[in-house]
Amino acid sequence: TAEPLDGAAVPGRREAARYQWAEYLDGVDVTALAPEGDAMWLGLGPARHEGDEEPPGTLVRMDIATGGRVAYSPPDGPPWVHDIAIDAEGTKWLVSYAGVIRFDGEECESYEEDGGQSDDEYYSGGYGVHAVAVDSTGQIWCADGSFNGDRAGQGVMVFNGREWRRLTGPEIEGWRPLFLRRTWVDQILPDAEGGVWLLEARRDGGLLLHYRGGGQWRAYTQFYDDVYPRPNAAAIDKEGR
Repeated sequence: TAEPLDGAAVPGRREAARYQWAEYLDGVDVTALAPEGDAMWLGLGPARHEGDEEPPGTLVRMDIATGGRVAYSPPDGPPWVHDIAIDAEGTKWLVSYAGVIRFDGEECESYEEDGGQSDDEYYSGGYGVHAVAVDSTGQIWCADGSFNGDRAGQGVMVFNGREWRRLTGPEIEGWRPLFLRRTWVDQILPDAEGGVWLLEARRDGGLLLHYRGGGQWRAYTQFYDDVYPRPNAAAIDKEGR
């Protein structure tokens, strides 16, 4: 959490206003954040070096006001968490190298099986799932690393509560046909109008895609310069920008 100090940021300048920071979980890798009411859910990574203190659990619920924490280490949970999304019922959707995990507060349910092809499975090609989000209709969106050698994953998948569906991407002038496989979507951002933004930051220049359903796509590839050759993250503000 952060409390702004006296003074405001100067418009047009890149440096942020000064903040007074409260420090939590010092020395532990926090790999994902998801707010829920007065709490923040934290996904934790493993200890980086031999002799480092092990994290208190895979998943932590922290009271924002007090800093009080409850750690979870579900026996069937992921080894660490890449991203967290929370649906309207409060169910936590976790993604990691272990695939897609549904956590109801007590038990974990996995949606990945090695090479699984049934409707309720998601096969990431062995490279792990890196992004998850819940859209305005409650569907779960996931994106994996997509390839590990010649083992292609599913790319971008959507789960409607019954089955997984893989998205097919658009053809973009000057780019090879994009089928959202053998790509690496870093972030998924649902908007209030039912659309979804997909950010891929790993190729030169990055790629931002907007999907509106029914195969309607719009691509943005020229939103970078020589100083900042690719984006690292994106966000949508309350006005939808």
